[in-house]
Amino acid sequence: MKKITLAIFIFSSYLAISQKISTFDIVKINAKYEKEAMYFYEQNWLAFRKEALKQKVISGYEMYRSPADTTHHFDLTLITIYKNEKAFKVSEEKFRLIMKAISPDGPKYLNEVRRDQFLKYIAGSEGKLIHPKK
Repeated sequence: MKKITLAIFIFSSYLAISQKISTFDIVKINAKYEKEAMYFYEQNWLAFRKEALKQKVISGYEMYRSPADTTHHFDLTLITIYKNEKAFKVSEEKFRLIMKAISPDGPKYLNEVRRDQFLKYIAGSEGKLIHPKK
């Protein structure tokens, strides 16, 4: 019985250590400011993730764009993938250092249009991978 309990504990510990975690953020973009929005995300969000991937802070990232709706807005879904829970827990501090190095004066903008004019944060979540690809 002790061996079974120990095996279950080891297996569950392994799952906790090796289970990928992803964060999901959805923002609504005013299509009128599409150039400003895409510049903002490419020069900030994307640049930070490329560096984080190079430093192995994250294991991947994805950005999806939905078609514009009848109000001329479209959504961006931003996904950041972490190797495991430990990597996720230390990521905030590591991202802070990356952002400071890449953009010490704050976010980069295309022109005088600021983020509150072109984006609205809709939702964010985090989740654990439950069905990995084989």
